[in-house]
Amino acid sequence: MPTHDRLKEYASLLRIRQKGSRRDAWMAGGLLFLSLVGIYVYGALNSSFFQSLFLVLPIVVALGAAYATVLARLYVANACLELVEALESSLET
Repeated sequence: MPTHDRLKEYASLLRIRQKGSRRDAWMAGGLLFLSLVGIYVYGALNSSFFQSLFLVLPIVVALGAAYATVLARLYVANACLELVEALESSLET
């Protein structure tokens, strides 16, 4: 199998990975956003907010770390795809 065909197959695989990472980033970001909004609303409605904040804070920190990890995977997938497309275009000429 020629190198050009392998690069095309790898690029299509990277596009699938990119779409999956983008979906995961939207889901993790949405969960993080909803949790932050929920904390804000709960704090506005409840006077004993700071007592229960220590119970919820580790979950929010974990969601933030998950979002950062998924976003890093998306950036890596984008960079790999750009690299493969650049190699592919250089082999065509």
